[in-house]
Amino acid sequence: MKKLIWIAAVIGAAVLMAMAGVMFAEAEETRGVVMYAVCNPGSTVNVRERASSRAAATGYLELGDEVEALEEKKDNRGRTWTRIDSGQFEAEEAWVLSAYLTADKVEEIMDEWEVCAKGRVALRSAPDGKRIKWLKPGEKVWVFARAGEWIIVKGGYVKAEYLKEPEEAEE
Repeated sequence: MKKLIWIAAVIGAAVLMAMAGVMFAEAEETRGVVMYAVCNPGSTVNVRERASSRAAATGYLELGDEVEALEEKKDNRGRTWTRIDSGQFEAEEAWVLSAYLTADKVEEIMDEWEVCAKGRVALRSAPDGKRIKWLKPGEKVWVFARAGEWIIVKGGYVKAEYLKEPEEAEE
């Protein structure tokens, strides 16, 4: 009987360790990769002391700020966080929600573009974030900047493939 209890305890511990591995995936090394902050002009992205939205903010990044990425890991909600060089912040570690970082240099635009998709297009809260609302074909949006495949517009983010620049829209 004692042997059966001991085996059950070992199996239980193994299951708990496996679950912990799923909840907090191993950190992935990304040392030396230059990343850029992505947010609406005039707003900021919080830099936190741990990979958690509940951790204290130790600083912030503005649109296009350049940082060095050191590693990535997922939190228990499945969100990916990037640890950045903490030299400019008052903390041992500095973490940013990865949705607000891009490897693409941010290009400021400041112009009105048109939705060019055949159907509705999602206006998102962040790159790959939650849908805020639907944009209709032909609808005009004010564009602040471009970061790779994402366009930062008034109110959120839209995939670049669904928008036309003014000179393209008039042709």
